[in-house]
Amino acid sequence: MSDTNWQPSSQELNQIVSLLQYSQSPDNHMQQQVQQRLDQLNAHPEFCLNFCQQDANVVEGTLGALQKICEDSADRLSQDEINLIIAKVLPFFNSSLARLRALSVSTVNCILLVQNESINSVIDPFLECLFRLANDQDQEVQKQLCRSLTLLLESYLDKIAPQLPNIAEFMLLRTQDTNDETALEACEFWLAFAENPQMCKEVLGPILPKLLPVLVKCMKYTETDIILLKGDVEDDSNVPDRVQDIKPRFHRAKTQGVVGSSSAHTSPNDLNEAGFGMPNTAQQQQQRQDSDDDDDEEEGAGDDETTTEWNLRKCAAASLDVLSGIFTDTLLVHLLPILNESLFSDQWEVKESGILALGAIAEGCMTITLGRFGLNCSAEVSPFLADFIRPWCMSLRNVRDNEEKESAFRGICLMVNCNPQGVANFFIFLCDAIASWQTPSEQLRFMFGRIIYAFKAQVGQENWSNFVAQIPPALKQRLGMQYQL
Repeated sequence: MSDTNWQPSSQELNQIVSLLQYSQSPDNHMQQQVQQRLDQLNAHPEFCLNFCQQDANVVEGTLGALQKICEDSADRLSQDEINLIIAKVLPFFNSSLARLRALSVSTVNCILLVQNESINSVIDPFLECLFRLANDQDQEVQKQLCRSLTLLLESYLDKIAPQLPNIAEFMLLRTQDTNDETALEACEFWLAFAENPQMCKEVLGPILPKLLPVLVKCMKYTETDIILLKGDVEDDSNVPDRVQDIKPRFHRAKTQGVVGSSSAHTSPNDLNEAGFGMPNTAQQQQQRQDSDDDDDEEEGAGDDETTTEWNLRKCAAASLDVLSGIFTDTLLVHLLPILNESLFSDQWEVKESGILALGAIAEGCMTITLGRFGLNCSAEVSPFLADFIRPWCMSLRNVRDNEEKESAFRGICLMVNCNPQGVANFFIFLCDAIASWQTPSEQLRFMFGRIIYAFKAQVGQENWSNFVAQIPPALKQRLGMQYQL
C-alpha cells in the first residue's frame, strides 16, 4: 500500500481526539490508560503514515498525539525511538501552518526536558531548523523557541556558543513580549545562563545596560495582579495605600534567606509602640542564620501574596538576584540610575518594583547599595528594612574597604533611625555586624551606641537582660568592650 493511497481510519482518528481530551483528566488511572493506548498507536505500522497526509487536521492530530506521548513518556523512549520521532517532526519546523510548527518544536522540547543529550546525532540540523524560526510571527512558536534555547544551554552550550550574542539579543526582545507566557519563557533564559558564570560575564556584560531596565520593568505588578490585590476590597480608590498594601513580594533564593515576615507596623499591644519591636531571644535569632534551607517552605506565610505560581515578576527578580552575584558592583553602575528613578516615582507599582529589585540584589551588590541608598533615600527604603536587613548585616561583616564600610554603615543607621521596628526582630544580626568593625569613626561609633541604647530602652530592662544573656559569648565580649553593655 503506497503512502499516497492510504486513507486514515476515521475511527482511529476519533479515538486519538478522544484520548487527547481524556489526557487532561485529573484521574491518575485514566491518564495511565490513555498513555497505554497512545503507546500502542505509536507502535501501529500505519500511525506514522499520517505525517504524509495532505489533510492538515490529520497531521495535526498525529503530531498532537506524538507530542503528548513525548510529554508523558520521553524518559522511557529508547534512542532509536527518539531518532525516529525527531526525523519525523523536524520537517514540520518549516511547515506553512503555525500550529504544526509549534507542535513540532514542543515535541522536541519534551524530549530535551528529560533526555537533554539524546539529540546528539541530529543537533546540527535541529539548530538550523530552530534558528530559522527566530522571525516567526506566531506566539506559540515563539514561546516554544524560547523554551528550546533555554533547554539547550544545559548540554549544548558549546554548539550554540558562537550564536550566543545573537541569541541573547533575541531573548532580550522576547522578554519584552506582550504575551506573558512568551516573556516568561524568555526570562527563564537569564536564570539558566547564570549557571555558567564565566560565559555569562562574557556574553551578558556588553548588554547589561539594556537587560537591567527590562528586568526591572518585568518586576512591576501587571493589571491582573493589581485587580487580584484589590479583589477583596469593595471600593478603596479614594483610600490612600498603606505601606503594607504595597509591600514588595521579594524573590528569595535558597542562598539568600531573606525574611519578610516582619511588617513595618506592629500591634499596639506589643512593647514596640514607641520604636523598636519586641525582639525574639538572641538564641532564636541566631538559629535563623542556620535555617536558610527552610525559608522556601515558609515563604509567603507572613504576607498576602496573591498567587504562589511562578510568573514573570518572580522570574525577573530571581534573574536579577543571580546576575547580581555574578557581576556584583559592576551591575550597580547600570542599575543605580534605574532604581533611583523607580524609588522616586509617583506610581506606586513602579516604586514597588524598585524596592523588589533592591531586595533581589541584597547580597550580590551589598556595600555600594547600602551606602548610596541609605544616605540618599533612606525614607523611601526604610519601610521595607525588615525584608533585607538580615542579608545586609551578614554581608557587612565581610566588607574590607574602610571607606565603603563607613558609607554602608551610615546608610543603614539612617534607615534604622527612620524605621527602628524594621530591625527589631533581627537585632542580633545588626549587633554582630556592628561588633565586626573595631575601628569605626567617632561619629559612626556614636550612631551605633545610640541605636543599641535606644533598643535597650524600648524593650525594657527585663527583656534586655534576657536578650543579652543569650548572645553568643564572643559577640557579647566584643559589644561589651566597644559599647560598655
